Amino acid sequence: MEDRDSDRLIPVPTEYFFHRTVKMFSDQHVNLIVDQILHNKETLEDYKKTLKNCPILLVGVHCSIKELERREIQRGDRHSGLALSQLDFVHNQQEQYDVEVDTCVDSIESCIKK
Repeated sequence: MEDRDSDRLIPVPTEYFFHRTVKMFSDQHVNLIVDQILHNKETLEDYKKTLKNCPILLVGVHCSIKELERREIQRGDRHSGLALSQLDFVHNQQEQYDVEVDTCVDSIESCIKK
């Protein structure tokens, strides 16, 4: 959730509404695949509080820093260093993943099967 015109992350209130939207779908028994980086304490706490009673399969997606930087450049829609700046928090909160994949080691097919 980025304001790409201003090259900044949208404030947490947007994530607040995002989590409630995911909950709304879950409450209606609609399965979603949600791609979100829980990148700071506020986002993680709101995610846990809002979705605590929802059936969630949490997937930890890993790759090397070098690959993160390569993908960031290849995408061309993010400012340089964004992924690296999030690594101080991401995967460092004693997360309990249901599934973990390493996209540098595992093929796309292997990740899907997991």
